[in-house]
Amino acid sequence: MRGKLQPYNYVIVKGKKLYFGYTTGASAAAAAKGAALMLKKQVKITEVSMKLYSGHKLTVPLDDIVLEKDRVSCAVVKDGGDDPDITTGLKIYAVVSFKDKPGISLRGGKGVGIVLEPGLQLKIGEPAINPVPRKMIREAVKGIFPEDIGLTVEISVPGGKEVAKRTLNPRLGIKDGISILGTTGVVVPMSEAAFKDSIVLELKKLKNENKEEVVLVPGNYGKEMAMSKFAIPHNDIIEMSNYVGYVLEHAVDLGFRDILIVGHLGKLIKVAGGIFNTHSRVADGRNEIMAGIAAYHGVSQSVILDIFKAKTTEKMVDDLYKIVRKDIFPWIAERVVQRIKEYLRKEENEVNIEVLLYTFHQGVIGTSKGFDNLLSYFISS
Repeated sequence: MRGKLQPYNYVIVKGKKLYFGYTTGASAAAAAKGAALMLKKQVKITEVSMKLYSGHKLTVPLDDIVLEKDRVSCAVVKDGGDDPDITTGLKIYAVVSFKDKPGISLRGGKGVGIVLEPGLQLKIGEPAINPVPRKMIREAVKGIFPEDIGLTVEISVPGGKEVAKRTLNPRLGIKDGISILGTTGVVVPMSEAAFKDSIVLELKKLKNENKEEVVLVPGNYGKEMAMSKFAIPHNDIIEMSNYVGYVLEHAVDLGFRDILIVGHLGKLIKVAGGIFNTHSRVADGRNEIMAGIAAYHGVSQSVILDIFKAKTTEKMVDDLYKIVRKDIFPWIAERVVQRIKEYLRKEENEVNIEVLLYTFHQGVIGTSKGFDNLLSYFISS
């Protein structure tokens, strides 16, 4: 039985309904909530509801319930909706049990990957449960018991080790399982063309409000950075996903003349190398581009080799921070601006484009020269 999302659960693409799904993170949080409720009530329940960060209410059935006095286990079947998601159909299990010390401890069980290399948002040796799902799981369990009661939540995914071989996890240094992911809790299915069209519609809507400025971000994290750090209104921010060139062309064609780009270096380093569709299966080259830039700036061969071998952009940045070469990142931001203007074939004064780069480990690592001036215009307007 499929879970329910309210108040809406589909989009229409070319006249066809495509149904939403829910992420591994939402599935894990729902299973944890169901197990915690049963542990407290000592009664089996068949479904559980929770509020997702997307604003949806998710109601899912609970499977494989094992109810004991000090321990409850149950599962939620991951459903990606009409999105081609290889984790659809996996059972995401949560075991909630008592522990002596107050607070909630989170563990990864069988089928949840283990982080083995630096550079991710998680420490080496930790289960591959991303920060937002961790928060979702804790919030789902918190409040069911008094604060002085200690609980352990273990998430496991039978079959996760096999499925993970078809993901990026082995390349990222995550072993033996999938990652528990998702920032909103909802999986929205769209074809590439439909997704691009939806972004252009957002640009047009903003332009209809007589705006000549826009903030472009690759995804949710860039949006949160722009809103929380700079207090930029969310209506002025548009997610361009991997379609950097496509979105920039349409933004300029629609008449936007002031464009701020706020993004993780992992995406924008590709733009510095002239890549304008940043999907990893279309084009990557992060290591090669960063290694080339490091060599251009006179970094030692040993560090360049470390950068070339790094599994993540975070690790590359950390390597450069260790040798105190923070000066490279503002240069990269300027390079991104230059590449964009070359791509758009625009003269210096035709459009104002400024860039901010950040990583999860180091925060803001570099901005282009005119970023602060253009930012002040956004904030004041």
